[in-house]
Amino acid sequence: NLTSNDAVLITTAASVAVARAIEEVTHIRTGIKWVNDVLMHGKKLCGILTEASIEAETGQLSYVIVGIGLNVRTPFGGLAPEIADIAGCLEDFAPHAVRRNALAASFFNHMESCCDLIAAGQTDALIDRYRSFIHFLGQPITVIRFDKREPATAVGIDSNGHLIIEQNGQRSTLVAGEISIRLPEQTR
Repeated sequence: NLTSNDAVLITTAASVAVARAIEEVTHIRTGIKWVNDVLMHGKKLCGILTEASIEAETGQLSYVIVGIGLNVRTPFGGLAPEIADIAGCLEDFAPHAVRRNALAASFFNHMESCCDLIAAGQTDALIDRYRSFIHFLGQPITVIRFDKREPATAVGIDSNGHLIIEQNGQRSTLVAGEISIRLPEQTR
């Protein structure tokens, strides 16, 4: 049985599963922008939303719904101009046509593996997998809170999947929120 504390790790698991499935099917390595955007060359390929229901009396998860939008092919006419600078499609980077059914099957296999780690209490192994796709540590980022943009440096990912940042010599942990990154050259 998963608890409310495990619920936040489901989104982490989904991002790892997507990144691993892409790598398995296309042989290209993507990156994850904290919390759950899957990127290639600075373009967002995938977004993930998670909704959970937690039983008040027991703290157990009643259910978790994970919604994943993965841009596989460029639509006829291209991406809308307002997102063309930030979004990308997997086949723009893959060396061959991507079979969606193979990608979906790979995703479900990796998602099951990640969820098994959570259920077994082996969250450190899941966070290690997650960290392996985080390419912006040590880099300047912008933290976006309440429509305010603040410069920071991404320092690390803690054992709960939260982002550790440094601002003005002080370290703190982001539990939720949004960041903007400039990717290092090797992932562009």
